[in-house]
Amino acid sequence: KFVERALKELGIDARSDQFTVKLTGGPNGDVAGNEIRLLLAHCPSVRITSITDASGVIYDPAGLDKQELGSLIHAHDIEGFSPDRLNEGGFILYAREQKKEGLVDLFKKVTRDKQSLREEWVSSDEFHARFENLMFSHHTDIFIPCGGRPETIHMGNWRKLFDERGNPTTRAIVEGANSFIAPQAR
Repeated sequence: KFVERALKELGIDARSDQFTVKLTGGPNGDVAGNEIRLLLAHCPSVRITSITDASGVIYDPAGLDKQELGSLIHAHDIEGFSPDRLNEGGFILYAREQKKEGLVDLFKKVTRDKQSLREEWVSSDEFHARFENLMFSHHTDIFIPCGGRPETIHMGNWRKLFDERGNPTTRAIVEGANSFIAPQAR
């Protein structure tokens, strides 16, 4: 209901208009799983473009495949999402699929190009930059933090919610996770 009301204030009818969402918390979690379930059931034109959870991050500029995402609810984290269902420009970065090359930790990343999937191993620096910044880095209508540590958005990073021109990267935040935004950052 909070998402529906926030969208109404933005001039968007959640039940008929297209809108974009980014989330934290995985489809296997109570808050995010239920939020995803409700969005898929009641908002036919929703495009969920990214999810950050403990198992990694997933991004799809065209919106995550709804059938595939629905199959994960209360069963799997985003690492269970089939990369075959990504659209061009989409990627999954896996937190639990790691290997070492010498002293360097590498993380698995799968990206959808025009015609195929590309698998690569990225440095821990790139992994953490993507993992920590995905929720800030792309524009959506709604940002729904449904999981994450308390005060994930704080005085040191709240400015990341604005792009290089000073425009917000989301039009509204509907906070599902407890204390996701520090009071000072709010």
